[in-house]
Amino acid sequence: MRKHLLLACLLSGTWLLSTAQYCLPEYTAGTTDNDYINGVSINTIVNLDNGPGDGTGYTDYTDLNTDLGAGLTYDFFVDNTDYFTEYYRVYIDYNHDDVFSSTEEITTTFTLAAGASTTFSFTVPTDVTLGETRLRVRCVYGSADFDACTTETYGEVEDYTVNLIGIDDDLSVATIADIADACTLGTDESVTVLVSNTGVNPASGFDIRFSVDGGAVITESYPGVLLPGSSNLYTFTAGADLSADGTHLITAWTDYDADTNPGNDSSEIEVINTYTYLTTGFAENICYAGGTIFPSPIAGGGTWSGDGIINASTGELNPDLVGGIGSSTDITYTFTPTADYTVTEIPYTAPLPVATTELSLGDDETANGISIGFPFTFFGNTYTTLFISSNGIIGFSAPSNSYNPQNFPTVAYPNNIIAFCWTDLNPGDGGTISYETTGIAPHRKFTVFYDDVAHYGGGGASVSGYIVLYESSNAIDIVATNIETDLGVMTQGIENITGTTAYVADEMYNLEAWSMVEQAWRYAVTPCAATVTETINFITPPDISIEDVTVCVGTDVTLDAGPGAEFYIWNTGETDQTISVSESGIYTVTYYANPACAVSDSALVTIHPLPALDLGDDGEACEGTMLDAGNPGSLYAWSTGATTQTLFITESGTYDVFVENPVTGCTNTDTISMIITPLPDAAFIATATELTVTCTSLAIGAETWFWDFGDGSISTEENPWHTYPFAGDYTISLVVTNSCGADIASEIVQATTDIHHMQAQSLVVYPNPASEMIHVDVAQLSDYTMLNALGQIVQQGSTTGMVNVEQLSSGAYILQLETEGMRFIGTFIRE
Repeated sequence: MRKHLLLACLLSGTWLLSTAQYCLPEYTAGTTDNDYINGVSINTIVNLDNGPGDGTGYTDYTDLNTDLGAGLTYDFFVDNTDYFTEYYRVYIDYNHDDVFSSTEEITTTFTLAAGASTTFSFTVPTDVTLGETRLRVRCVYGSADFDACTTETYGEVEDYTVNLIGIDDDLSVATIADIADACTLGTDESVTVLVSNTGVNPASGFDIRFSVDGGAVITESYPGVLLPGSSNLYTFTAGADLSADGTHLITAWTDYDADTNPGNDSSEIEVINTYTYLTTGFAENICYAGGTIFPSPIAGGGTWSGDGIINASTGELNPDLVGGIGSSTDITYTFTPTADYTVTEIPYTAPLPVATTELSLGDDETANGISIGFPFTFFGNTYTTLFISSNGIIGFSAPSNSYNPQNFPTVAYPNNIIAFCWTDLNPGDGGTISYETTGIAPHRKFTVFYDDVAHYGGGGASVSGYIVLYESSNAIDIVATNIETDLGVMTQGIENITGTTAYVADEMYNLEAWSMVEQAWRYAVTPCAATVTETINFITPPDISIEDVTVCVGTDVTLDAGPGAEFYIWNTGETDQTISVSESGIYTVTYYANPACAVSDSALVTIHPLPALDLGDDGEACEGTMLDAGNPGSLYAWSTGATTQTLFITESGTYDVFVENPVTGCTNTDTISMIITPLPDAAFIATATELTVTCTSLAIGAETWFWDFGDGSISTEENPWHTYPFAGDYTISLVVTNSCGADIASEIVQATTDIHHMQAQSLVVYPNPASEMIHVDVAQLSDYTMLNALGQIVQQGSTTGMVNVEQLSSGAYILQLETEGMRFIGTFIRE
């Protein structure tokens, strides 16, 4: 229980109004837990967001008033508290006797969920007592079993003042005399109406009219004078054509120029000419492929006759007895109704709730007085309200919360019920039950939804689906989305008010342990008696075959169902013989040789992607740049003749590659144009004349030149000359570079002179290239100088054979040693 009952808070003495003679209903807790009417609006009274009042549960708004005209129709708006679902009743004391009787309740009891609101219409009766009177709006939490005066626990009453006024000239068709539903309504059914003068003046010289289903209007003049406040029955001379099967809407109204209140002029009734079967249950053309054939759909209970019928009760037909394919036969079906309802299986449709009202139902609880929204006839009795039980049943008699299902039919209480899945359920353990009324009269539907409602005790099993009640036809659908069993017995079906007649889809669903997935059943009112004869033709089913297709992206795919069909339906929604396909999937076509003869076939279309291939943009690159065609494991063909995934290019040009996926056979190509910058190639000629050497660069692709003349001297000219200070053999090195790299070439030259000078000799340096230490062949401690490619001194020191080069940057270097009048020069590359 969600609330503490404040039984001690009896506030009777505080609610008395000195001028009121109306009952003042008491609440033991009132609005203290936020059960209240949050707003009311009718005509010129607009009292919204007024909250819970003083907590007592009674709020006097009689200082708010509005005029209501007798015979006029008004919209009434109610806004509920934001906290809880409440039940509502609304009264107007039409006869001014200070009592709110049941006949003065202006709408049926209704519920509003927390924060919800509603608008309903009502018409002020024409025979009300004119003058000021009281309007009462009341809400109660937890029960619909209350009136305008009972003591309740939680809720609120709001009283308002309305002034009932008369209309000078007001004529109307108050009612249309009932025409009983039947199987034999004809073309000239009598129409009688009650014409009322609710104005204050006599009325004469006016017309009254009627039409059927919005068709031709019948107009007749009313004879004589209709006095104020009087009513008179009038029967039209012309009759109504109600002979067509189905529901007919008769509308009648007055046409009076002086009428100042046209809103109440008309009245309507529905009459059902109960339909008859107009078919034997067999199609005119039957697609015959052997075996016997059964009629469908059909009410059942009738008899079939004619050549080829081998079972008069079921209608089983053997076409071979009349010649098979290419033959025909005349079949007669005679139906005499012997039951109230006919049960047939219908296609499952998933629930599509629009604006449901959710019920707060726990274990073994019911919601009573639920408005259907239209009159609904069940086993011959008509109802406007019903109850909904948490245990999977709805009903039209006294509410029942029984969790013990019965075998239908059983005279024991409860009866007059519809069972979706009657067993011990508990929404408190999981799931919801809700309802709604949708559609437009006379084709509205009342639906009760069960969404994963748990069996009592849990265990994981639940039930889902819905019940639909149809206006006019009074048919009932029971639709199971997924009814899981907890191994207990369950019942599904309908039972009459005495428990003597019931209908179930199958006895396996009648007090048995069962389950059901995506199945639906219609309990339709049994049609009228009929005898119909039809000619049945037997034709050959078409031969159709569409082949599976496997292609690569970019290949057009056309599926062809073949010629000759009356029409085609593909699962894509297209209706042509051929369709174009651009995505992988299963494509199904139904080939209709005629509307009764169809064959379906499917094709699997597989569209493989092309190898993803991108060699990049055209541009410039260095000699030895690698092109990568990707797609490992594929087959490759380069324009150079190479068949590898990658290709190293050394020359400028355009390069094409073809790639094939060996599994799918899909291919792709790409092209790239590159301008190649070659790596530099160092070469030179050194010519010595005595101590002077002239160097000529023969390098290819060089952008910079660095000369080391072997005696510590350098140059960055392309073709330098140099004079040695001493005669001797010198190693000249040339390092050339461009944007792609560097190369080095060396050559020994001999400088000579007649004068003795210190000789420069070649120095062996290893390893070369080096990254950490280099070795030099010297016999004793020697001084050394390290120069870079620009001739700059970068390191100096002394060594007996090892020099540390870790601190040097990558590049070409010159090492000079001097010892005992001798100079040694060597070059190396720092990695």
